[in-house]
Amino acid sequence: MLTQERLKELLHYDPETGIFTRAMTWYKKAQGSKVGHHHNAGYLTVCIQSKTQYLHRLAFLYMEGYIPEQTIDHINGVRDDNRWCNLRHASVMCQRQNAARLSTNTTGYKGVTFNKATGLWGAQVIVNGEHFWLGSFDCPLEAALTRIVFEDWCPQWSCDARKWSREKVFADLKRAIETEDTSKWVYTINISKRNTTGYKGVKIDKKAKTRPYRAQVSDKGVRYHLGSFKTALEAVKARDTFITEKGFPIPLAVK
Repeated sequence: MLTQERLKELLHYDPETGIFTRAMTWYKKAQGSKVGHHHNAGYLTVCIQSKTQYLHRLAFLYMEGYIPEQTIDHINGVRDDNRWCNLRHASVMCQRQNAARLSTNTTGYKGVTFNKATGLWGAQVIVNGEHFWLGSFDCPLEAALTRIVFEDWCPQWSCDARKWSREKVFADLKRAIETEDTSKWVYTINISKRNTTGYKGVKIDKKAKTRPYRAQVSDKGVRYHLGSFKTALEAVKARDTFITEKGFPIPLAVK
């Protein structure tokens, strides 16, 4: 069994760079020469005592004196980046949640796919083997942001190392805001000319003296009366709260 002491006799590990070098001349290779061959899964390996060893596992043995029973996760998703700051002891579930974007994914964002038939971008996520479809969107960035919101909300999402992936999404969002005409993003709410309150879904009851403003919502032919209020702003806030809680696909009155 390979021990920490024996490992340090054979190899030197630089935690800043993640590189292993030979601490002595062996296998006809000079002392100080770099070790590590790419495994077919993208990990770096070395042969010690006639056994293939993964360098990210040897890093734990070198630094901590043991190899974790569970998996060792590369935080940034790069499997040959064995810097000590990029390695952590994680569960299998957490490692899967932190897995890098598949090489076949051309959208640029993990969990985002493009539907050629509809021309829309879909967002999805798998948690504990259960597939969640998050909807279709007009742009990939919107789909990626929706997935991030789901991760923050989902109680079963245990991974806390996705900062590297989120930074790309937020950086792309910042560039989009700086380069796009944000006036196009404003939703125009059509208000009837007979509506003198200035708010959609709010009407004035001239007969009521103390609470003249009424709030209501219509959805699929069903009208919901939400009560009467002293001011138009109170009425519209009650309307928007009702829409948000019910999840109706109706634009909010206050923008």
